[in-house]
Amino acid sequence: MPLMFRRLGSLAVAVALTAAPPAFAQSAVPGSPEALAEAKRLYAEGAALFKEKRFREAAERFQAAYDLDPSPILLYNLARSAEETGDAQGAVEHYQAYLARYPQAEDRDEVQRRIRVLEAVSRQQRTGRLFLEGAPAGATVTFNGAPAPSTEQDGGWALPPGRYAVRVEPGGFAQDVEVRPDETLRVPYAGDGSDGEGRPYRLWGWVSVGSAVALAGGAVFFGLQASAAEDDFHSLSRELQENPPNRLELAEDKDAAQDDARSNALVANILWGVAGAVAATGVTLLILDSTSDPAPSAAIVPLPGGLGLTGSF
Repeated sequence: MPLMFRRLGSLAVAVALTAAPPAFAQSAVPGSPEALAEAKRLYAEGAALFKEKRFREAAERFQAAYDLDPSPILLYNLARSAEETGDAQGAVEHYQAYLARYPQAEDRDEVQRRIRVLEAVSRQQRTGRLFLEGAPAGATVTFNGAPAPSTEQDGGWALPPGRYAVRVEPGGFAQDVEVRPDETLRVPYAGDGSDGEGRPYRLWGWVSVGSAVALAGGAVFFGLQASAAEDDFHSLSRELQENPPNRLELAEDKDAAQDDARSNALVANILWGVAGAVAATGVTLLILDSTSDPAPSAAIVPLPGGLGLTGSF
């Protein structure tokens, strides 16, 4: 059994690249003296290549040696080579095989610790896929406050597993998602034209316009009341001149009508002013919304008894 070379403590986490081992001369029968001699030579070559940091070539020699002499020590060497090439999952498999073949290993606790670390690295190497569907072209996308990496050819992102706070500006889109290994997550974009603080321009724009219409309706109502009271005032004034016996009663009614006309006119004017301000706010919000969202579309369609309006607003 060949001796185990010095174990290095570094842990490579680069993306794993695999290569098929070359066809070494293995005409000797495994386990025969010739095979053991060849395995020893291949092991020595692998150890030298490992020291030169030529880890893939070293792994090829160790694998060829293992095929001739299935020593558990070579499994350890294969695991170390896999670590250095960034193949975390391959390293885990070799370490587990090493412990299964050599359960009395003095470094068992250390190897088990490395297995746990490498399993965590392997999970990170197994990226998940995230697609943000329907996001406007040119929008700025961030993950956890950092600019999103470049998308791949299909428009998705390959991300390490974990939770991400996805933000899109302009548009005010914000959603927390979890990316899992080897899974594809599709997130529908639902931008609402907000200012990024949860106040959607579109919603409050239409609310403002609707409120302005309601206020205008109230102003019209009180304006009509003021006009009716004004008519009553003039009618009572004429009647007061024509019917002196009821002068006191008519004078009181006349004054009441005048007060009603003035108060209703004042309320109507206030409502008109407020309605104008609210309408201006609503129009401003809708203009801001139109700068980040697609323009509303509408179409006239025939309905029973008339025409209707349909589309997106």
